[in-house]
Amino acid sequence: MSELRWVRIEREESGVCTLSLDRPPVNALGRELVDDLLRAFDELSTDERVRCVIVRSAGKHFCAGADLKERKTMTLDEVRRFVPLLAETCNRAAALPYPTIAAATGSAASRMSPRPPGSIPWYCMLGIPR
Repeated sequence: MSELRWVRIEREESGVCTLSLDRPPVNALGRELVDDLLRAFDELSTDERVRCVIVRSAGKHFCAGADLKERKTMTLDEVRRFVPLLAETCNRAAALPYPTIAAATGSAASRMSPRPPGSIPWYCMLGIPR
C-alpha cells in the first residue's frame, strides 16, 4: 500500500488493529483524509490477520465531520462527486468482516450507515473522557 498521509495503521500480534485519524486539528473529512480512509479500509478488508479494528484519533478530537472550509473551495460538480465518497467511506467501514469500534474522544460527528446482512455492527461508540 502506498503511504497514507492522514491515517496511521498499527497491527498487533493478537489481531487487533488500530487505525488512527491524524489530520489536525479536528480530523475534518476532506478529500485527502477520505481517500486515505478508503485505501485503508480496502487494505484491511483483505487482511486475514486482522480480527478487530479500533478507529481512534491521534489528537484531541475524533472527527468533526465534513471539511466545510474545503467544501467552500469546491465547485458544485466537485461537491456532487465528493459527497457520495463520504457515504462510501462509512459503507466500507460497515462492510469490514470483523468488529470495528470507534474510540471517540472530543468532537465527533456521525452518520449511521446500513450494513450488509449478516455483518457485525461497526458503530459501537466508547466515550473516553480526556
